Amino acid sequence: MKIKFRHIFLIGSAIVLLLIGTINYFIFRPDILLFSFFNIPVTKNLIHSSAAAHFFSWYFSDITWCAALSLIVVAFSKLQLIRNNTSKIFILSLPFVTEAAQGLHLISGTFDINDIFCYAIIIFLINILPPLLTTVNMKKVKEQLWPAMIFIIFLAMAVASMPNNYNHHTYRKPIPQPCVTHKGLSYSPILLKVNLTGYYTMKDLPEAQRTVPDYVLNRLNSTNYGKFSLANGVTPNLTLNITYTTDSYQHYGAEVRGYVFDGDFYITFPTNYITFDKLDNDIADKVSTFINYGWCKNCPDPCNP
Repeated sequence: MKIKFRHIFLIGSAIVLLLIGTINYFIFRPDILLFSFFNIPVTKNLIHSSAAAHFFSWYFSDITWCAALSLIVVAFSKLQLIRNNTSKIFILSLPFVTEAAQGLHLISGTFDINDIFCYAIIIFLINILPPLLTTVNMKKVKEQLWPAMIFIIFLAMAVASMPNNYNHHTYRKPIPQPCVTHKGLSYSPILLKVNLTGYYTMKDLPEAQRTVPDYVLNRLNSTNYGKFSLANGVTPNLTLNITYTTDSYQHYGAEVRGYVFDGDFYITFPTNYITFDKLDNDIADKVSTFINYGWCKNCPDPCNP
């Protein structure tokens, strides 16, 4: 086995892709199981575009992981550490196996058909399109050692990227946060910007992003006549980042993060809504209460802002 520059380049490219994917997770999805062992705090997204944030949160790291896996298979095939098509197919099926396991609720995560398409395209472009796959009969059991190691390593990476839904034995005392109060906003008009996304694959996210801001605005103005207007092309006074949630049984909820120039608030709505109209109404009503009367953050009840 002679290691050439192209072998080093392929393996190095795979390592770089894995590093980029890990950094992307650190920025957009620090809640995964891997980072929970290091007690890494959740950070705010650096990209405020809903479409871009959705892509980097739910697709980008999956793409880099699959591309890295494909490059490793190519490199190890050239080095004759993987010597038959059965082993290659076994390893390259891993992305589809993990996605199916999510769909069957065998592991944490959300099944997404878009992931399947991305995996198929990447594997086709890197492993199938070039004349890389040659048929060699399996000779010895030891020939399966490297394929098995690759499969296990990348499976561990896939498991490590799952949402952290488990309780660990190590107890970490929570860091107390200071009580912060904020008075209501008395000025008018309040220029509103609504960013919308979901913790799951929404059927028509672009349509929701187009219609929900107007719906929330109309609901707010139904009890605060003329106080709110959309910030079209100007700096908003109030930014709402609405993230829809689901329990996968057609029940919906939301997380709402609101930002004003000198403060912010956070509201959660449990996944017990069956219609988005009712959920959006409750979001607007709760935001209206905060804007009119103020809010408390990290304060014991009762709290009078």
